[in-house]
Amino acid sequence: MYNYNMKKILIVDDDPVCLKLIKTLLIDNYHCEVDIVESAAQALHCIYEMGMEWKPKWYDLILMDINLPVLNGDVVTKIIKESETRMEHIPVIAITVDPTAAVEKDKFLKLGITDIVIKPITNEKLAAIMKKYLNI
Repeated sequence: MYNYNMKKILIVDDDPVCLKLIKTLLIDNYHCEVDIVESAAQALHCIYEMGMEWKPKWYDLILMDINLPVLNGDVVTKIIKESETRMEHIPVIAITVDPTAAVEKDKFLKLGITDIVIKPITNEKLAAIMKKYLNI
């Protein structure tokens, strides 16, 4: 049975260690429902239920690595935000190892990314994200 009070979060990252760490922190500390995927294609398939038409699943927050192979997270975010108006207000937090991404924040904001967090993701960084975007 689905708990409608539980926050649902999607993590998109090609690093399995990072995926497992963030998922564990979210479940243990915030009791969230967490989906994880390792690529842009998997993210799109996870967000959209396939059928006669694409129907988006609802997420309360998306943590998106912006340096994904084949299709970068910033481009995936743009596709998600432009394809479904109900998704445009879902916070997409870019997670990256590239410290220069924070300097280029305006470029990412124009693509629909809400904020940027530099890896490694720590308890403190995750707590700040959860408080700021989900009021937890």
